[in-house]
Amino acid sequence: MTGFAGAGKTSAIGAAVAAWEADGRAVIGFSEGWNAATKLSDEAGITAISTMSLLQQLDSGKLQLTDKSVLVGDEAGMMSTNHVARVQAHIDRAGAKLVLQGDSNQLSPVGQGQAFRQLSESLGDAKLTEIRRQQDAEDKKTSEAFYESFEQKKGERSRAEQLDIGKRIFSRLKERKHVHEFDSQKDAAEALACDWMASKFSVDERIVIAGTNHEAALLNRAIRAERKAAGHISADEISFTARDGKTANELQLSRGDRVRFGKKDKNIGVINGSVGTVVGFQRLRPESGQTPDEAGWKVKVKLTSSGEEISFNSAKFKHVAHAYAATVHKSQGQGEPDVFHLAGSGQMDNALGLVAFTRMKAKYRLYGAISDLEVLEKQGKFGERRMKMNALEEGVREIRMGRSLDDTPLPEKHVRNPRKSVSEQHRNADKRGQDQARTNLQRSLDKSKEMLRALAEKLGVRPSQKAQETVKTPEQLKTRNKVLLR
Repeated sequence: MTGFAGAGKTSAIGAAVAAWEADGRAVIGFSEGWNAATKLSDEAGITAISTMSLLQQLDSGKLQLTDKSVLVGDEAGMMSTNHVARVQAHIDRAGAKLVLQGDSNQLSPVGQGQAFRQLSESLGDAKLTEIRRQQDAEDKKTSEAFYESFEQKKGERSRAEQLDIGKRIFSRLKERKHVHEFDSQKDAAEALACDWMASKFSVDERIVIAGTNHEAALLNRAIRAERKAAGHISADEISFTARDGKTANELQLSRGDRVRFGKKDKNIGVINGSVGTVVGFQRLRPESGQTPDEAGWKVKVKLTSSGEEISFNSAKFKHVAHAYAATVHKSQGQGEPDVFHLAGSGQMDNALGLVAFTRMKAKYRLYGAISDLEVLEKQGKFGERRMKMNALEEGVREIRMGRSLDDTPLPEKHVRNPRKSVSEQHRNADKRGQDQARTNLQRSLDKSKEMLRALAEKLGVRPSQKAQETVKTPEQLKTRNKVLLR
């Protein structure tokens, strides 16, 4: 099932769940992120977990499927080909049913491939095209404007035409008073924080979006400073080294601070994405030979979802961060009345803009430095498409160029030197680094091609004639499909 952002895909699946359960089927939901899985669980009334957790349980045998099992994948547009193929393999062995729902026009998978779009185009889909999330009719029209970029396949519209769409979207945002300009990004972040404090909606009904983790950290600091000045969090605070993704930094926490956990821990009772409020902390007594910092703090947090109070040792569990702002990727699948978005010229395209804007139900505000907003407007960033392409769509060839998918020779005019392409990508690396890069590219491309070919054979899908006639070098693929080459 496919549908526009805010069309009610997750809610609609609830009706199907009722029918399946009435037929005696066991329904389990899954999604790439725990936030989306939790939302699916709440709205569809089923048990839902992350894709990785599902695969771990299936691979280990902890979860056994039968021909009465139904797996529902939410936000499937963010699922890699590898994950879909592995889930499908378990489905086939058990004779179970797999249902995928999502929007391939939103954010692409972090992993290789875009299986959801390939499947929906090959097998057909049920579509939800009426946007329900936005309350204002004009806001719905703005959401639809973002989708104009996808009315034609990639390559059928010139780059100039695509960017013209982006300029029209930005003009519409300005006309609707959604855009707020400032002299610097720091000024924009501080203004956003002030407006966030003045919002009439509850804290849980506000979403703050940034393009990068660095910008999210900037917003977290700005909002936290406003909350402390207003007395919403305590003046006393603790500090310890924490991790936000791969980044380690000093985290300051006060009573009343909102925090997000970045890793699942059964002993603590949290999952990746759990949010809560700090309600207390105390210094732990050092053991023999330990310094106070090595002993850590016992931090008590009241979870927003359940109201349960949990605690963790800051010296042992470090995957925690402030929860006032997050990146666009962490916000997909969510929807709240009040949305605050900090613009950065380097991190914006059609999909990112679409996801950010369509999180709102009632109000959306885009903040940014004048220089950054000018780039968004004049360069038509909201019209740029960076959709991940599949190996079957691109006609990916083996790294030893000159051979097609069926191992037949290709015309010389279609062949390019992969060594030169890789050398250009890594011209500052030494010879060993270049050789390793070529090896990694070959493995990545071979793996993508094999997974998609196996999936295509299972579904009876054949590469298009265009894919048979077109060859892409690693350099071209990196330009059009950066994530595929990871």
